[in-house]
Amino acid sequence: MPQQAYFASRALRALVTCAFATIIAFGLTGCPAGPATYTGCQGNTHCYGIVQYDHPVFGTYQVTMVPQQLAGGDGHISDEMWVLDTSTKCSPNNPCWIEVGEVAGADQSGCNFPANETHFFWADQRPGSKFFCHDFGKVQNLSGFGFNIPVNVAVLSLQDGNFSVVIYDGPSTNLNGGSTHNSMQMNEGEAGLEVEGTNSASAPLNPFSSMFYAPLGSGFYNVVYENNTGSVTLNSPPVNASWIGGIPSSQNQGAAWVTTCCTSN
Repeated sequence: MPQQAYFASRALRALVTCAFATIIAFGLTGCPAGPATYTGCQGNTHCYGIVQYDHPVFGTYQVTMVPQQLAGGDGHISDEMWVLDTSTKCSPNNPCWIEVGEVAGADQSGCNFPANETHFFWADQRPGSKFFCHDFGKVQNLSGFGFNIPVNVAVLSLQDGNFSVVIYDGPSTNLNGGSTHNSMQMNEGEAGLEVEGTNSASAPLNPFSSMFYAPLGSGFYNVVYENNTGSVTLNSPPVNASWIGGIPSSQNQGAAWVTTCCTSN
């Protein structure tokens, strides 16, 4: 990763710690003590707590998040970022996308994640192709208290039908995948939580922050930080989510879209 991205990641650890303190002060709580049951999230209908940003075609999108210990219940649950093409090779009703983050549970298209293990992963739905999933492996050294080292998740267009999909924190995590033969053009970025199933999934508080995009060919340079709270999709219950710390901007990278799951219907 470029040096400026590495140092930004390290500096954000202090900001994320402050974000957790703010979350506690505002009273946004984590998962219930007992197994939760919920409806409307099974099969092809998933539940979300996501924030969405639409832009002209861009070349890079990145979000900072905090790895947490997830439980997939009888389905799956994930904290992640998506980039979508809704305007060129695909459409709003039939989008193409790349997603990257962490997940527990799910058995589909190349990935088999145990319900009680958290794995880093990435997946894609390319134009004219089916959904493929890729396992980056089990997330290591997760603290039960939730104060884990933040990671950056990013997708970069290489402008030749290939995309680089990365998870990195600078000192210890540097994972890289490649979405190839992919003609999509990114024009939408999303971040947050997804859950599928009917009971017992859980995800501790996770702050998504420092969301930015960059023009085609710029890599991690000439980045533009999101400077508003975007468009929200929230299925509550079972998902809880809200903005904490004000309106995001390049001067307020501590502002975070904070998600947790799951509460009962």
